[in-house]
Amino acid sequence: MNLLSKLKNARKFRANIASKILTLSRSVKIQATKVVEFSRDNKANLIVGLISTFISAVLALVLLKTQTSTFDTSAVLTNLLTINGIISAVLITYLFSRIMWTNERKLEVCNEAIEHSQKITDFRRILKILIQYYNVWANDRQTKSLIDHGRFERLDFYDLRLHFENIGEPRNHDLVTALLRHPDYSEGMTTTYLAMASIVNNREVGYHWQQELYKDFLHKDVYEFAEVKRWWQCALADSIGYWMNHDPDWIRYGQLRRDEPEIMAAAGRINSKYSTYQLGNN
Repeated sequence: MNLLSKLKNARKFRANIASKILTLSRSVKIQATKVVEFSRDNKANLIVGLISTFISAVLALVLLKTQTSTFDTSAVLTNLLTINGIISAVLITYLFSRIMWTNERKLEVCNEAIEHSQKITDFRRILKILIQYYNVWANDRQTKSLIDHGRFERLDFYDLRLHFENIGEPRNHDLVTALLRHPDYSEGMTTTYLAMASIVNNREVGYHWQQELYKDFLHKDVYEFAEVKRWWQCALADSIGYWMNHDPDWIRYGQLRRDEPEIMAAAGRINSKYSTYQLGNN
């Protein structure tokens, strides 16, 4: 065989090997990418990517520099497949470990969600008592009589918020307009009472029994995301906090002495610092 033929065969051989290496390298990178997409640990992702890239690069350099006269094609390809299998096994093992970590993290998040849901339930228990009776608010005409009975008993604070913020069309646009024009409407007192009533009950369907609000047991459940999102979008808790700080005398807490132990117990479960507080307007 002349020199020209040997050179051509060598080029073809090297091209064939390079193609095999490229295919194996892509396989390794695809598996590494899957692990990276699955994992949220940036450091681990970087390590996996660097290892797979480094091994592929080393294999490519070694094979391309090997003399064709001493090169055993079958043995090399077998070794490449073996190495690729080892790398795949390592990556799969890592993937399984990430699955276990993710499951453990899901359990932690679930427990956190249950804990926060319990605090929301206790907050709703307090609000239920604050809107339960007459002669507790400074003006029943602007609050309980106006919101809980008659034309506006199905109106939700969410609709009112959409109107104020001009971020969407209220479901009951005409009803919102009628409330704002009502002679007993008060921007602060009426809206605060409506916000409390909206987080205690689903006003769209009217009153319905909610067992968790009438006991002090731990409510080991998680609120629906859509429900919490709705409360958050209309800044319901922020509105209550703002107006109650604006004028705390809107509520006559002295009228709630019989319910004070239940209110303060719920407040203590929300935050232990409230356990030593006393119910009052001060």
